[in-house]
Amino acid sequence: MLGHSGVTSQSSMATPQAVAVDNSGRLYVADDQNNRILIFNKAELKPNGANADIVLGRADFSTGTTNTGGISASTLSRPGGIAFDNAANVLWVADYANARAVRYSPVGGGLRWISTAAMPQPSTTPSPTASGPCSTSTAMGWSTR
Repeated sequence: MLGHSGVTSQSSMATPQAVAVDNSGRLYVADDQNNRILIFNKAELKPNGANADIVLGRADFSTGTTNTGGISASTLSRPGGIAFDNAANVLWVADYANARAVRYSPVGGGLRWISTAAMPQPSTTPSPTASGPCSTSTAMGWSTR
């Protein structure tokens, strides 16, 4: 897992904002400037510079633009916070610039993920007031333990 190389790829990040780990050892990284979440399966076994296994919020690993194809359940804009709920087996993402929280659920043993909820903002309407920094753990009511 590396920092930003100037190219959006499977092994680069631009302004990672938050990380979460689930009970199966998956590492989730909110890659803010690339408008995506990267998932590294069995992260503790990966060498430095390893590729991410799954990308959320983008169609592929090389696209970093915000809301590609318009705002939808499958796009993100500046994800700033994440939390994994092991009991429910879902990933929550604070989709900062779209003013919503998005819930992702694994499909097929975690080989694929789908967006199963976006709240409170409808998934097709951007927030006209989303600007500036935000403490997502406070704004979303999540604990930072």
